[in-house]
Amino acid sequence: MMSCKLEELEHLSVLEEKIQKHLKTVEHLIEVTKRNIEILNEYIDKKYNEIKTLASKKPTRINWAKCEEKMHMSLFFNKNFGLPPSNDDALKMYQYQENFSNYRKKYEYKKNEWTKKDIVNMFERVEELSKKYALQYLVDPNLSYELKMKKRKEIEDEKDVKNIFAKIKVHLEEEEKQIRIGKNEKDENKMGITHSITFAKFSQMFWEEVSKNGKNIQNPRECQRMWLYHACFEDDEKRKWTNEETKKLLILSKDYNERNWKNIAREMNTNRSPLNCFQQYIKVSKMYDKKEKVTLERIAFNVLEDIQLQLLVSILGDKNWSLIRKHMETFNSNSTRIQLRKASRIGEKEKHKRSLNEEISYKRRYLRLIQGRK
Repeated sequence: MMSCKLEELEHLSVLEEKIQKHLKTVEHLIEVTKRNIEILNEYIDKKYNEIKTLASKKPTRINWAKCEEKMHMSLFFNKNFGLPPSNDDALKMYQYQENFSNYRKKYEYKKNEWTKKDIVNMFERVEELSKKYALQYLVDPNLSYELKMKKRKEIEDEKDVKNIFAKIKVHLEEEEKQIRIGKNEKDENKMGITHSITFAKFSQMFWEEVSKNGKNIQNPRECQRMWLYHACFEDDEKRKWTNEETKKLLILSKDYNERNWKNIAREMNTNRSPLNCFQQYIKVSKMYDKKEKVTLERIAFNVLEDIQLQLLVSILGDKNWSLIRKHMETFNSNSTRIQLRKASRIGEKEKHKRSLNEEISYKRRYLRLIQGRK
C-alpha cells in the first residue's frame, strides 16, 4: 500500500511540475501578446496621424501606374524600387511633387488676396513689358529708319496686349521653324540673335519679371491666371456665350461622349475653362430643357462624411466624381436617399439625373470645405 501511495505521489509531483511549466509558458505568451497589442496600438495611432496629415493637405491629381498587372498610385510607387517602406517617404515624395512639378491645381488659382490696386499695377506692368519685348523681337534692326519708327509707333499705339502677345508668338514660332530647318543659321549673327527662344520660355521669363514687380508677392502662375481671367472676361458681354460657341460646344460634347471637358475647352479655343464649358452644356442640354424646374437634391453631410469626401478626392483626384459618388454611397449612413435613387419604379433617365445631381452636390460640398480652410 505504501509503495502505491509513493508512486501516486511521484506521479502527482511530475504532473505538478508539468503544469507549472505550462503555466509559465502561458504567462510568457500573455506578456508577449500584451507587448504586441501595445506595438499595434502605437502603429495604428501613427498611421491615423499620417492619414490626418494627408487629409489636411490640399488635393492633387494622382496618376496610376501599372506594374505586374496591378495598379498603384504613382505618388507612392516607383517601378524601379516598388512601394516605399513607410508613409514618411510617401509624404516626402508628395512634398517634392508639390514643390517642383508643373501640374495645375484646379479650384485654387490664387494664394494671396488680390486688391484692385494690385490688379491695376499688374496690368500696367504687363502692358509696359509686352511693348518692350515687342520692340525687341518684332522690330528688325536691319530695316530703314522710317520703317523702324513706323513699327515702333504701331506697337506703342496698340491698346490690346493680347494682339502684341499673338504677334510675338507668331514671330518666335516662325524663327524656331527656320532654325530647325537650318536656313537661318547664317543670318543669326546679322540679326543680332545669339540664341533661339521658344514662346513657352519667353512666357515663363515674362511672367517671372511681372511677379518681381508685385508688392503682394504673387508668383508668376498666379499673375498669369489673374491677367488671363480679367483680360478675357473683364465685362459681362465677353462672359456671355454666343450661338456659334454653343453650337460648337454641343458638337464637341457629342464627339467626346460628354466627357474630357479639358480637351473640349482646348478645342473651343475661346478662353473658356473646362468647368465653364461643363456648366454651359448643362444649361443647354436636353436633359435640363424640360418645363419643370430641376432642383438639386440637398444632401446633409456630417463630419465623418466630410472627412471621407476629402480623403476620396485626395486619392481619386478632383475629376472622378462618379467614382467618388459610388464610394460615398458605400460609406454613407443616409440609406433612405440611396434606396429612393435605386428604386425600380424610377426610370433610367430619372436615375441618371439624380446621380448627376448627387455628383454636383458632392462637388459643391467639397468646394465649400476647401474655401473654409483658407
